[in-house]
Amino acid sequence: MKSFFCSVFFLQLIFAISSYGQKKYQPPFFVFNNGLRDNMYNTAEKQVDLLHSLGYDGMEKEGFDGLDTLLQELDKQQKKLFCIYVNVNLDPGKPYYDARLAETLKKLKGRGTMLWINITSSEGIYPPSSHAGDTAAVRIIRDVADLANTQGIRIILYPHTWLWLERFDHGLQLVEMINRQNVGITFNLPHYLAQARIGEEQQIAGLLKKAGKKLFAVSICGATITEKKDRANIWDSLIQPLGQGNFDNATILKTLKQIKFDGPVGLQCYNIKGDKKAILKQSMDAWNVLIKKIN
Repeated sequence: MKSFFCSVFFLQLIFAISSYGQKKYQPPFFVFNNGLRDNMYNTAEKQVDLLHSLGYDGMEKEGFDGLDTLLQELDKQQKKLFCIYVNVNLDPGKPYYDARLAETLKKLKGRGTMLWINITSSEGIYPPSSHAGDTAAVRIIRDVADLANTQGIRIILYPHTWLWLERFDHGLQLVEMINRQNVGITFNLPHYLAQARIGEEQQIAGLLKKAGKKLFAVSICGATITEKKDRANIWDSLIQPLGQGNFDNATILKTLKQIKFDGPVGLQCYNIKGDKKAILKQSMDAWNVLIKKIN
């Protein structure tokens, strides 16, 4: 009996030694600007103070307006601007992107901020998911990528339901065609689920593994997988505070851990109604539960 307990103790000691020093997997967690902005939190200072008070690592910004002020506030709190959400338009005769892009890239140099790019056909020349727009997309995104690369900045394709680029698998094909080291893709949980049939959520792990090192960012939220009969209200079920809904985000984080994903994870908050602070506090609590669950 004594030898049995010694053996058990020895095995426990080996496990403890092997576990010692192993770093907990915890990717940076940031909040979308739509989770911070309302009539109460209507300045950069208030928004950054809110995310800082709740423990978020930083945020995302939409467009270039007010960038200088936001960067100043983030620097004060030692928080990061992970992404700037920008549009690229494929239609000829229209500006392909914001004329301020080159100037903005200079401001972002050395910050690790990435350009989050949604791709549209504003005149409807290329229907959503139409491969007819691939040639134009490759050419324009290469131009943006080369411009961004002069400042050491990466860009991420952002599949968005109802826009020209709306599917993750299409985005992966484009990344391969563009063939630039600084071009990758985002996995957006709600936008993926909006396109998927019930049961296809089981394919997410395989898609993330397929993306591999070209997966630069991920967005998650609470979500309920259900039949999408009423498209007008689709986000009521697919974008909820983290921790709500029947989709288990731990499945995503487990896969990210397996593939050693080192990018940021963003909290999508579009259309979530209620007190911003309460929603973000609830989501941060749920995030901490997920991190414990996978480690």
